[in-house]
Amino acid sequence: MRILAIDWGEKRIGLSISDPSGILVTPLPYIENRGKASSIEKIREIVKENQVERIVLGIPKDIEGKIGEKGKIYKRIGEEIKRFTGIEVDFFDERYSTRLAERILRSHPKRKTKRKELKDSLSASIILEGYLSRIKNEKSTGS
Repeated sequence: MRILAIDWGEKRIGLSISDPSGILVTPLPYIENRGKASSIEKIREIVKENQVERIVLGIPKDIEGKIGEKGKIYKRIGEEIKRFTGIEVDFFDERYSTRLAERILRSHPKRKTKRKELKDSLSASIILEGYLSRIKNEKSTGS
């Protein structure tokens, strides 16, 4: 089952996709966020082109793991993505994905501007890897 991960940002939307077996994660080029409708339409095209069967959207939670106001906005975005793609949207805590992506990219020899371009899709990959790991753990423990 191919899964698309989305790291929704105000300027850029990071994307990453799994292989059909759900083992490998591949970052995709980010989308410039030029408005919700336009961005969701581009996501719909990617879903169709890649035969995506599930979507996971990174959702910001507070330090206690609760969904705040921004998280509620992301929940509504997820509902709209589901409505326009017809694909189930799950949510995954994205609290540390961007910081981890930044830390990884700082050790990368690329120019700072190039690292900035890679950050969003790398964040989406981190979200997807965490999500796939959670699914695998749930299957192995029977949860």
